[in-house]
Amino acid sequence: MELDCNGAGRDVWLVKVPKYLSNLWMEKADPSGIVGTLKINKNPQKNEIIYRLAEPIAVGEDSSEAKVPRDFKLLMSKVEQPLVVLSEGPSGAEDEEMTEKLAVEGRVVQRADCRPLNPSNDYFLHKRKSIQVASKPARQAQQLKKIVTNAYKPVSDHKMNIEYKKKKKDEGKRARATEEDVKASLFSAFEQHQYYNLKDLVHKTQQPIVYLKSILKEIAQYNTKNPHKNMWELKPEYRHYGKNTEDKDSS
Repeated sequence: MELDCNGAGRDVWLVKVPKYLSNLWMEKADPSGIVGTLKINKNPQKNEIIYRLAEPIAVGEDSSEAKVPRDFKLLMSKVEQPLVVLSEGPSGAEDEEMTEKLAVEGRVVQRADCRPLNPSNDYFLHKRKSIQVASKPARQAQQLKKIVTNAYKPVSDHKMNIEYKKKKKDEGKRARATEEDVKASLFSAFEQHQYYNLKDLVHKTQQPIVYLKSILKEIAQYNTKNPHKNMWELKPEYRHYGKNTEDKDSS
């Protein structure tokens, strides 16, 4: 990801605005993006900055709506730590893979709190409405007037649980043979093929997995790399393959 620092020398303000005001900007701002004007008093004694909301945004569609304040004052304060404003967008590369680019829009030199210049009843109505909307739960209980027929029906047990119980039951039925008999079965199997996965060995020996693995670790080794990954084969001291013997995997 690229970082464009051409705007690092630009001074910007970090302004905190009421929630209802930012919502109006997003809902009613025209394509030009102009949402109002700033009036900065150059008198150092007053140091007053007034923000005036654009008229098309301030006028409500319904005459019964509470009017939004037009004038706001910005209460300025110093920035205690270095902050920058970043923007993100496509880099404009002509290659097939579009990459994202971050751009530094400027460094924050002052912070401002935007408040109504002359709070009225309408302002408090908007404030109350924004608080009510924010406190409204995202999910609500709803009473159904008729039976829902297209929903999933409850089941007494899930398929995965049934398969697991069946697997445990089948393993419980397998009586443990003596260690010598299991080894004999394993050696007989490895005479036919050099490599086996655990599932096939369980099927051939009919022994519980945990018990079978404990015996396998004595006479066989587990491959963790290709071309025989996840397969078992006899340890070198137990192998009796000829030089021309072909390696075969169990199907």
